[in-house]
Amino acid sequence: MRYFLVLILIVFLVEPVVAKSRDSRDCESVEPDRSIRGCTRIIRQGTKSRMSLAGAYYNRGNAYKKRGQYDKAISDYSRTIKLDPNAADAYTSLGILYKIKGDNDRAITNFSRAIAVDPKFTKAYYQRGLRYSMKGDYDSAIFDFTEVIRLDPITAVAYFNRGLAYRSKGDNDRAISDLSQAIKLNLKSWPVYYLRAQAYYGKNQDDKAIVDFTQTIRLNPKNSDAYYWRAMTYYFKPQYDKAIVDFTQTIRLNPKKTDAYYYRAKAYSKDDRWGLAARDYKRYLKLKDKPTSDDLATAAWLWSKARSGDKRDQRRENK
Repeated sequence: MRYFLVLILIVFLVEPVVAKSRDSRDCESVEPDRSIRGCTRIIRQGTKSRMSLAGAYYNRGNAYKKRGQYDKAISDYSRTIKLDPNAADAYTSLGILYKIKGDNDRAITNFSRAIAVDPKFTKAYYQRGLRYSMKGDYDSAIFDFTEVIRLDPITAVAYFNRGLAYRSKGDNDRAISDLSQAIKLNLKSWPVYYLRAQAYYGKNQDDKAIVDFTQTIRLNPKNSDAYYWRAMTYYFKPQYDKAIVDFTQTIRLNPKKTDAYYYRAKAYSKDDRWGLAARDYKRYLKLKDKPTSDDLATAAWLWSKARSGDKRDQRRENK
């Protein structure tokens, strides 16, 4: 009889512990629905410590975020912060959600609060740097990406984004340096090469620009901008035949690229191919919003040259 009573007592003591353990496991699950159920049970019980409740709200906020229920996630992250004002992760998660909702100022405010709580929190610096870049505040962005690099020198994306900020400021030398470092750290996606190519183009280092534009095209063959800017580089070298090939590919990928018609027309005219130049200039004028009197005069002049015959056509007839 005593054994039976002891056994009952053990069952009553163990069952709540097992239930609480199950709730904790569910709350920490990567499956959003399961996490929401488990965290909600913990919150409703209200028997946990402030830190445990803060964790439950934070985990449920993550689950709501995964489900795209951003307002509910914001509410839970805010409750996390009320319970634990030093929750840097919650401030950062709030910042990311405000970023998603298009509120850059509130995003920056929350990233700044995360940094105030944890001055070594690289994720908050990185996210704030991205928001500053979006606002065009490149000096602030550079400061934040520099902090990320100082705290974690092998963060390739920080070098890339700092390089982007330098490029946006017109500082091509520093942009090239950072983008080259990103590549050394094995960040070899097409935007890195494309941006460095643009920086080389800005410094009139045509051969290096062509190499990077070519690598961009290899990694992203449907990138019409890479073809366009490689064509522009060839045009100014000048290598008109190669420029024409790339302008043609640009137009295949993006038939409304107005400037591609304009510069292909110029490239054709440099080679005395007046008929093709006139046709391209006509397409250019159709795409241009408001052709000027000078534009119309240029079109008329090209057609007059075309009527007199292309030199290439004349050379063929003389053979």
